[in-house]
Amino acid sequence: MISTAAVIPVTPSGEVAHLRGDAPAADSIVAGRPAACVLSFLLLSIYIGALIIATVSRNRIYENEVTLWKSVVDGTPSKRRPRMNYADALVTLGKQREDGRLYGEALRELQVLMALPDDGSSSIRNWYGETGLIYYRLGMPDEAMQLWREGLKHASGDAALENNIAIALLHQGRLDEALEHAMTARGSDPLMPKAVFTLGEIYYAKGEYLEAAGHFVMAEKLQPEKLDAYWNASLAFLEAGQYEMAYEQVVKYLERETDLRLRADARSLAEEVSGKLADRKRYQKERTR
Repeated sequence: MISTAAVIPVTPSGEVAHLRGDAPAADSIVAGRPAACVLSFLLLSIYIGALIIATVSRNRIYENEVTLWKSVVDGTPSKRRPRMNYADALVTLGKQREDGRLYGEALRELQVLMALPDDGSSSIRNWYGETGLIYYRLGMPDEAMQLWREGLKHASGDAALENNIAIALLHQGRLDEALEHAMTARGSDPLMPKAVFTLGEIYYAKGEYLEAAGHFVMAEKLQPEKLDAYWNASLAFLEAGQYEMAYEQVVKYLERETDLRLRADARSLAEEVSGKLADRKRYQKERTR
């Protein structure tokens, strides 16, 4: 399954002290600046250290997955399922490291898999899905879509394959075709969060912001831990002029996001929405005079 970053544009990042606009007075900021700088430096050092540790730990986990399935493949070379799992681990590590060589190794394993007798442990649909994913990540979307379409011949209406094609078409700007495939994916699996999310991205790209927002909110309900849905919903409501709803969504995002950099972006978005709400209220007040 394609794991893709949101195509929604990110608002400019900036530090915001408070969501409601009640920032500390200027003199208090100046007076506290030296201590704040030391504290900020310490917090930044702690954050960077934690990030490095997390990255090293994640690399070890992925490497262990590759090592694990490589040993299983070596022990059962005629079995399809371990080789598929090994290829999947290589793809995951390749994505994490942005290393195309690991994708190439995964492709070789999948080619070997197809030459093995069918033991029923790994379907032809999975082969097309995984191989297409590798081509997509190698920057070859047309080849990827061709493979996914071949997979659909073996698994007609498969929601995951249809959604993969929709995402690839979306990134090519072929929005009507993307919408058709995303709708098919949704029809095959109405409760599939990724298909609902993809529909939201497509409608946003088409400029149908309220429709997009509705799908992002629906994706939130289907998969509450998918924070991109809250972020994108906020942006879609903002573009639609629904500032109260935009603010509500960015607050939900802030309640769940723990990454400091992303929280800074969210605070910047919250400040932008608050400003627009304030402007609207001033305009309405002036009109009623």
